[in-house]
Amino acid sequence: MRGTAKFLVGVLISLSSFSELARVRELPSGYEQMEEYDKYLLQAFFLIYGKQNDRDKLVDLLSAKCPRFIATSPIELEVASLSVKDPFLVLLDSYDKSSRH
Repeated sequence: MRGTAKFLVGVLISLSSFSELARVRELPSGYEQMEEYDKYLLQAFFLIYGKQNDRDKLVDLLSAKCPRFIATSPIELEVASLSVKDPFLVLLDSYDKSSRH
């Protein structure tokens, strides 16, 4: 799985991905009902924003669609390993933002 995620990260970085992210974020279905491609896409965006230490984009992403796992690792473990300020608060802020919409 990690190889697939790394491949998607490379593809997304080299292509304009803003419209694809907007499309996936606006899907009416929950994460569990999404197509496999879209699930991997969200996981790849999580990896990209995590590598960039972009807390705001992570909160925005997770507030719209929050994957349960990144590859085989629970989202809580992945968030805890981020190099952003107060990484675990990313989940709480995402939940707060999602409940306001």
